[in-house]
Amino acid sequence: MPRGNPACLPFPCSGGGGRNSPGGGYHITREYIKVSTRGIKDTVRARVRRDPEFRAGLLKEAIERLMAGDLAAGKAVLRDFIKATSGFEGLSRTMHKKPESLIRMLGPKGNPTAQNIFRIIAEIQKQEGLHFEIKIVH
Repeated sequence: MPRGNPACLPFPCSGGGGRNSPGGGYHITREYIKVSTRGIKDTVRARVRRDPEFRAGLLKEAIERLMAGDLAAGKAVLRDFIKATSGFEGLSRTMHKKPESLIRMLGPKGNPTAQNIFRIIAEIQKQEGLHFEIKIVH
């Protein structure tokens, strides 16, 4: 693990030195991580818009995370899916809820009711022309 800077990750720094350098070598700043994350989100959005199979897989992942009890991950994936497709504005019109309310529900501190989660999923399925079924596996 890198020494000194708590923001370090195990990647080579731009200043030369490597793993065997006297300063310990590997680090990357948090600013770079933010830029990289934005690039990943843009890439995911672009793929969701052009690839129906990927889009369905992303929605499936959100539902599976929710069913597994991982509310935080399920909400995050669902939020990313909505942003990449109809957007919160579009979803809010069909659900007759304010976009801010939906954004809050699916935000990191949001605590949506089961009724709201299932309404969101049902509406997305209608918009996407999808129908999910639960399969019991032993």
